Amino acid sequence: MDEIEVITPDAIAIEVKSNGKKKNQIVYNNGKAKIVLHFRKRYNEDETLSRLDQEILGLTAELARKNAIAIAEIETEIDLHTNAIALLESKQDSLLSSPQTDKLKSDYDKHREENSELVPGLSVYLNQVKLNQSSVD
Repeated sequence: MDEIEVITPDAIAIEVKSNGKKKNQIVYNNGKAKIVLHFRKRYNEDETLSRLDQEILGLTAELARKNAIAIAEIETEIDLHTNAIALLESKQDSLLSSPQTDKLKSDYDKHREENSELVPGLSVYLNQVKLNQSSVD
């Protein structure tokens, strides 16, 4: 545990600043354990985004009203094709199964469950990282 204590918020901040473009960053790794920082983009809402979002919604609603009949016809055709696909997949499944394959699949699932184990994992999630320029430089 002593080695992990070496990782301070300042050390993480330095790693984040130096590798800020990467999605995942390994901040600790000793061969037996590692800590990985995962980053995802979070967008801050502002007036421009809100206005653009409203314009998109308004224009989409107008196009939906204007093309309602054609959209309804397309949805009906999609439903027909979806039903036909489901029927064909069902036929395919019946051609690919037999009592022997069902038994083998059951044995496989049972053996796999009996030989499974829980493997621990760790992820570190940061809500927000603020860099202190004087401690990072």
